[in-house]
Amino acid sequence: MRDKETVHKRVQEEIDCFATSDPLKEMSELGKAEDPGEAAVKWLALATLHGINMNAKEISILKSEDGKIKVTAEYRPAELPSPGSTIGQKIMEDVRAMTYLEEEKGKTTLVLGVRESSIDLEVKVKRDKGGEKVKLKFPSEEVGGRRKEKEAKKKGINERPAEEQKQEELPYCRVAADPEHERGYREEEPCDDGRTGKIDKG
Repeated sequence: MRDKETVHKRVQEEIDCFATSDPLKEMSELGKAEDPGEAAVKWLALATLHGINMNAKEISILKSEDGKIKVTAEYRPAELPSPGSTIGQKIMEDVRAMTYLEEEKGKTTLVLGVRESSIDLEVKVKRDKGGEKVKLKFPSEEVGGRRKEKEAKKKGINERPAEEQKQEELPYCRVAADPEHERGYREEEPCDDGRTGKIDKG
């Protein structure tokens, strides 16, 4: 079984890497990957991002008795792109490696860093004669409180700190390079004539 710390770290690195991508599109292309191990790590990262972006309640990976892999999301009846049998098996192994759930049936919480925040996934695993199932259950609140913010906006309320709102009103700060950032919020220094008091008042 693959080392928990290594897999966990790599999944978090992939989350950062794919944070601005389209998770579903990336997941649909993983079946072409040559390395099942790398593809499994990427799939777990993409599934986490998809769950966050789409407010998924949970994502399930089901392996049937004949080895076929099926992935579903509970937020609405939908079937996600299957990673295929080989990668799907690696995904299940990685989940068990990260969570130490080696029994036939078990449940635990897996914390994954997502940029400046983190998400607590409830992980459930079950294995019997009918196959194997891994379930990733997402928390009721999104990472960083984004769901709470969306609900507040619907009510016409902005609950973010005043300082954070103020920063958002300053687009120059968000796009300027560091030196420009510093200049943009520094009071203009007087010219040489201004320092010496020799200002031409015309």
